[in-house]
Amino acid sequence: MQNTIDVVVAFYNEDLTWLMTPIHTGVLADYVVLYCKGPNDPPKYIADRCKRVVKLPNVGREGHTYLHHIINNWDSLADNTVFFQGKVDDHSTYMEPIEKYVKNQQMFFGRMFGTTDLHKPIQHFGIWLEKLQDGRLRKARDHASPQQWIEQVWKITIPTNTVCPVVWGANFAVHKSYIHRIKKECYEQAYQYLNDHVDPEEGHFQERTWAILFTH
Repeated sequence: MQNTIDVVVAFYNEDLTWLMTPIHTGVLADYVVLYCKGPNDPPKYIADRCKRVVKLPNVGREGHTYLHHIINNWDSLADNTVFFQGKVDDHSTYMEPIEKYVKNQQMFFGRMFGTTDLHKPIQHFGIWLEKLQDGRLRKARDHASPQQWIEQVWKITIPTNTVCPVVWGANFAVHKSYIHRIKKECYEQAYQYLNDHVDPEEGHFQERTWAILFTH
């Protein structure tokens, strides 16, 4: 029996023409569950090709969208799920061709790199520092660093100065067996931290968590 595939896309107001990329016998949109968090609807010719189009409040960055999908489809997840931001090439340096994610049979994160800085507070810069200073980025409520977030929310121990895999851009593919290795309650706890602000700092923690979550 052929493995089933869902492509989850967190959409705000980005150009979605890349969803018409040829995949297998159709286009990428044929596999897409499109979560819309912006004021405008997606183009009809794209929405009509998608499996589902779901409206969500604009909170929690893409991590909120991914967690929403996992939690609300816990017992009916596709064999493989691909998670993409609406601006799929936002971190193009670390992006592989889209086809590689869709062909995934277990896990695929594209180009990852290691970091030993998870135990430190995030050193925001540029637009993110400006947002933090003027309140558009909400400071994390209960966790001072990604390491604390990973250990307290996801129950994964990260020794200080350990090099951990990180994937920027939050574009990855994962088999449902890896998703289910983590208790649903952990996903639900993370979701609650991302559910009350457009740009909570916990969303930045979560972007640094995905590769660790499924490879620990």
